[in-house]
Amino acid sequence: MKNHKYKQLAFSQTLYSQMSQSDALDNAIRQNLEALGYGK
Repeated sequence: MKNHKYKQLAFSQTLYSQMSQSDALDNAIRQNLEALGYGK
């Protein structure tokens, strides 16, 4: 049971890290598109 909880915690930490990286990449892409004249 402890192994399952450890894996679940590790997966959750990985997910949150990836979500943070995704936000940063989305912002970089948005800035690059705006610099090219494709902004809102």
